[in-house]
Amino acid sequence: MAEMVTEPAAVSHGLTRHTARTVVDIDVLDRQLEEIRRNGFSASFEERDLGAASISAPVFGSSGELVAAVGIGAPTQRLTAADVGQLAPLVIEAGEEASRRLGYRPGIRPRTGDSS
Repeated sequence: MAEMVTEPAAVSHGLTRHTARTVVDIDVLDRQLEEIRRNGFSASFEERDLGAASISAPVFGSSGELVAAVGIGAPTQRLTAADVGQLAPLVIEAGEEASRRLGYRPGIRPRTGDSS
């Protein structure tokens, strides 16, 4: 999976708490991002909005850059942590299919704009 650079944005803009579950500690965020990269998806339960849950996966472009995300979202009454095991593989598959259609092939490193 292509490496995503997020820390500079988080540090320069800060992390804003939206709910009691919002991650505002950069070290915790780093650990979560490592897990997301390893698993190939993110699951969120009331981190941004109370009562909202989602499962998302990345979509990469032909040069390996992150271009989008695909996901499902629902109220927490309908989408719970118990659903992640069944639904995350489907979301990952959708992200991989979208990436393939955009010309992405695993192992492609994103262009950095550096001509070296």
